[in-house]
Amino acid sequence: MTRILAAVVLLLAPSLAVAQDWKAEWDKLIADAKAEGSVTVAGSRSPDARRVMTERWRQDFPGIAIEYTVGSSTQWMPRMMEERKAGKFLWDIFATGPSGGLSLSHAEALSPLLPLLMRPDVKDPSQWEGGFDDFFIDEAKRVSGPFQQPQAVYYDSAKVPPEKVERLGLKAMLDPAYKGKIAWQDPRVGGPGENYSYLIYHLLGEDGLKRVLVDQQSTFFNAASEATTSVVRGRHWFLVGVQTSTLDEFKKQGLGQTIQPMGTGPGVAFTGTGGMVLAAIEHPAHPNAQKLFVNWFLTKDIQELLSQTDRLNSMRKDVPPHTDGGLRILPGEKYLNTSLERLLPEKKSVHGIVAKYMPN
Repeated sequence: MTRILAAVVLLLAPSLAVAQDWKAEWDKLIADAKAEGSVTVAGSRSPDARRVMTERWRQDFPGIAIEYTVGSSTQWMPRMMEERKAGKFLWDIFATGPSGGLSLSHAEALSPLLPLLMRPDVKDPSQWEGGFDDFFIDEAKRVSGPFQQPQAVYYDSAKVPPEKVERLGLKAMLDPAYKGKIAWQDPRVGGPGENYSYLIYHLLGEDGLKRVLVDQQSTFFNAASEATTSVVRGRHWFLVGVQTSTLDEFKKQGLGQTIQPMGTGPGVAFTGTGGMVLAAIEHPAHPNAQKLFVNWFLTKDIQELLSQTDRLNSMRKDVPPHTDGGLRILPGEKYLNTSLERLLPEKKSVHGIVAKYMPN
């Protein structure tokens, strides 16, 4: 028995040593980040994401302040680029929309992310769906998309028969009976509305997109919340670009109960990052705090926290999928991922098609 125990100890010794080495490295990283004093984050505009991330960071690392700045990519990126031209390197983390992340990558303002991964559960590609090939949305592997969120067109099942939607998918919107009944978050200004125009083009072609835009007299709204409200109020029956938080608030009041997604498969839905990517700013203000944040953000606990509070599906295999109003990724299905860098030229072309038929 003694010999068996000794053999077991010898077998376990290397893995125990690795675990101790990793823990010591992690503790040192926390201490070094604490010496820097803070981490600066350009973060998601989602109030839930901001709240849970800042609260949890302060709980996990009480000696390291978190400066979390909210802003759209179009507002935030010019500011940071001007600062960098002036020799001011004030930021550590970019954790908001994919378009801004890709723009920063193209401007050479981001560092490769893989060298920053040091936790065993984070840097192991087998922990992530699709490995690191699907983990990044850009070829340079600077912009990660740890969340994959399905997005679908919604409709009022009290006005449009569900069996018709199930049979026709997006083609149901082409029925002349629904002319003037499509509410759309303006696809000409980027954001979710633009991604839906790409989905419609991808599935129905240019003619199908034109018919939805022109023949069906779609109504554009500046904000997804406005489009959602219009459908809840019964003025429109199809919703292209839902604001789920707005819809939820109405449903709590007993309104909009019949408004639901067309489906969750690739024939009616696309996927994206859920409006949140993760990237490391080149020449960070706080390099140790930056590395700490990157690894912390990708842990099971934080991925699950964001999944529960901000309706995001983590690509970590050990985080249960979040189902938002019946939307879920169907296993084995291949979706149109509108966040991918390689699709930017075609998305730009579709943007031009929309502008041609629906000029400002």
